[in-house]
Amino acid sequence: MSHDCMFKVRFHLNPEDEQEFETESLWAEPVAPGQFRIGNCPFFVFGVSLDDIVQARETENGLEFEQVIARSGHSTYRVYLQGGLTLLDPEFKECWERIERLGAFFESANDRLAAIDIPPGKDSAAIYRLLEEGADLGIWAFEEGHYEPEHN
Repeated sequence: MSHDCMFKVRFHLNPEDEQEFETESLWAEPVAPGQFRIGNCPFFVFGVSLDDIVQARETENGLEFEQVIARSGHSTYRVYLQGGLTLLDPEFKECWERIERLGAFFESANDRLAAIDIPPGKDSAAIYRLLEEGADLGIWAFEEGHYEPEHN
């Protein structure tokens, strides 16, 4: 996604989540006054996913997140590679390929942390089972950033 017409929206992280950062900034494109569509997967923010529409206000520090206006149907998970493994290792790639075939993709923060996006209409339950398998194998630990249930 091109960042030419995009802005950074800053999210304050919950100190109880034991993150090493106080904020995370996500790319977002304006869709209406004070409303923005999230343009990348969050690595630390909970409750927000790719393509969600959020309300943000202009402050002296830039745009600050206020609330989610509309859900996109995307779900977000994060994997933290274990045992010294990186995203380049065959153990990760082998586990990841099965998830990717089901329609998920990831953005990497570094060689050991990835934010996973599950677009609407994909088999979230099957992807979750594969995430559990990877955790059981010691490839990664994972957490849910935001789960959006299927609406039929």
